[in-house]
Order: sequence, then C-alpha cells, then structure tokens
Amino acid sequence: MSLLDYQEAVPWANAIKLSLLEDRMPPFLPSDDGGPFRDARTLTAHELDTLVDWAAGATPEGEGPAAKESSTPPGPPEADLVLRAQSDVVLEKDVPEKTACLLLPTGLADSRIVTGLEVFAGRPSILRRATILVGDSCSDGEPLATWLPDRGRVSFPEGLGRRLDASSSLLLELHYKKKWGDEGKRILDGSALGLWFSKDAVPVRSVAIEKPRLDLEEPARLVSLYATAADESPLRVEAVAPDGDTRLLLSIERFDPAWSEKYFFRMPILLPAGSILRVSHSGVWADLAPPVAATNQ
Repeated sequence: MSLLDYQEAVPWANAIKLSLLEDRMPPFLPSDDGGPFRDARTLTAHELDTLVDWAAGATPEGEGPAAKESSTPPGPPEADLVLRAQSDVVLEKDVPEKTACLLLPTGLADSRIVTGLEVFAGRPSILRRATILVGDSCSDGEPLATWLPDRGRVSFPEGLGRRLDASSSLLLELHYKKKWGDEGKRILDGSALGLWFSKDAVPVRSVAIEKPRLDLEEPARLVSLYATAADESPLRVEAVAPDGDTRLLLSIERFDPAWSEKYFFRMPILLPAGSILRVSHSGVWADLAPPVAATNQ
C-alpha cells in the first residue's frame, strides 16, 4: 500500500500498529551492531509511542502536505544536470508490479565528479525505490546510489564524490508497485534523474569485494557499503585491522535481495594499510576514499 498521505494511510492504522509492535517496521535491514549509518530508518521510543497511540485511538489527521502526482516529472533548476529517458515506463492494466532499467547517456563533454543525485518521481505513489548504477546493465553495474521516496537528494559525504567519464551513461533501475486504486489501470511514468557536480570533490573508488576478503595495501577511508545477495542467508561485513582487532561493519540477519541498498556511514571509517575487509557473501561493494592527509583536507 501507499502511505504518502492521510487518506491512503488511515485504513491501514491497525496493520501499522502491529508491524511496529512486532518490530517488522520501519524496514531497515542492518542490525544496530554495525554502522552507524546515515539515514537509518529507525524510530525513537517517543515516535513509536506516538504512532501506536494514533493507530489505537481516533487516528486524527495531521497537517502534512498531500502527495501530488504530475504527468511531467519536476526538474529543479538548481540541479546541474537532469537526465530523462527517451520514453516513459509503461505499466499495463494487468501488470501490478514492474522493474524497469533505463539507460541515461550523460552527454558530458569532459569528466565530472558527481556529489549528489535525486530521482524526480513522476508517479511518487507507485515508485517504490530506485538504484543508480554505472555500467552496461542493471544486473552487473557498479551501484552509485540507492534512492527511496522519502530521501530526496542522496549526497556523498562532504568533499567526496564519484568521477563520471566524458560521454558516460548511467543506468536507472526503477521498481514500481501499483497501489490498490491503480489496479486495472494503464499507468505511464516519466521519472527523471538529477545530478549535482563539484570541481573540488575528491573522487572515491568503488571496489567489488569477492568472498571471502579484500586486502588493502594502502590506507583508505571506508565511505559506504552496498550489499546484494541471491538468497536470504545472513550477511556480514567486517574490518580486520593489522593487529587483528575486528570491527563489525554491516550485519543483516535475513537479507532481502529485493531491497539491496547502499549504506553510507555517518562518518567515513579510517582503515590502516594492511587491513582486511571480510565478507560472508560475494556481491558486496565498498566506496573507498584516500585518507584525509593524502588529500590536504
């Protein structure tokens, strides 16, 4: 179901209450033992009590703005570049759920460092998530960022970004799911991708970590982790220092392949030369930046 406005959410008040009390929501897969991660979807005790009291009581309507749909996706003028697909994504009448992969040529005349990305949803009530990748296909591209409807702009940590080569293309993987009122309808979506660049940002390098480990010959700052897996078995990522000290970075007890996500640490983690990144699954990507001293920051 869509929960973007009061009218859509209030019929599900009891289900919301039960999902919260049974700790099935909010849907953030990593355990509290790893991280800490930026944009973690968690609730304070006060927020939890407020939602449960609302669902168990008279479910009053708040003053938040209602979501509005537009046939033309917005492109804020402050975005340095807005990319659109040549044609809309179509969900036919008998298609309740769909994943689409769009190729978006950047048309860049020279290399640029992207520091922020945002998906401008044409149909926000059915666009559930998006993954932005670099490569030739959505199945094996390098994950640049993941976007969720409540996230807005996804930014690299201050002073960092990802270099895009001249004439490069990006891939936009969009996951749609119709809400109840859309079933049996043919729906078109023209979502777009906005990019922000910086001339001064230091580019990170993305490295695929194949099971069981990645050995670091030079010191680096670990900026983010992206994990994907073919099954729901537990996933763990650990950093092992040269002296043998081990730190848990990411732990997901029951991995959901449909919700692969890029997790940015609140602060990049310094890994000395000789450190090991140990993973329980292949398909883990790490964004690594030079240590601060090497960049004169």
